[in-house]
Amino acid sequence: AADRNRISRGVQNWLELWNIRKPIIAQVHGYCITGGTVIAILADITIVAEDARICPEPVAGPLGAGLTAAAWAWQVGPKKAAELCYRVGHVISGKEAVEIGFANRAVPADRLDAEVWALAEDIARTPLEVLTLEKVAITRMQETLGLRAAFLLGAELDAIAHVAHPVREFTTRIDEVGLRQASQEWKQRE
Repeated sequence: AADRNRISRGVQNWLELWNIRKPIIAQVHGYCITGGTVIAILADITIVAEDARICPEPVAGPLGAGLTAAAWAWQVGPKKAAELCYRVGHVISGKEAVEIGFANRAVPADRLDAEVWALAEDIARTPLEVLTLEKVAITRMQETLGLRAAFLLGAELDAIAHVAHPVREFTTRIDEVGLRQASQEWKQRE
């Protein structure tokens, strides 16, 4: 119960992004893994570097289940989410992230800052009162279609996964030898 409550509080904190009046633009470069991908999904607009490395599940090994899968299923659809989330550590590029609907657009890494600032400046020309109403319309539509419920269900499933034998075994191994060694061992298993 304590784990479930901790995860649910974290999800509620992420969902607070919906309550911010102004649009949020996520700028993704380098690696964007698990919880980072959820924040990018919850942003109003996501711009990624073409060479960004995006991974819905932990790259190290099995650490949980359900939380990011629910977010990804919401964002890219259940079939694509299944293809990505059923493979722990599977990584996609920024270009592929756009193709599947995770991000709005991908740009060369050296142009990422300029592209995001240009977009933000363009959005800032719209009166705040109008932006606020546009954001409310879009987020309420997503909530009506079940986004909040999906995220909260994902939190509960993640808490259940934390007591599953493979996850407990992996986290115990991390405690014994560290994340790097445990991850290498997990990736080399048969």
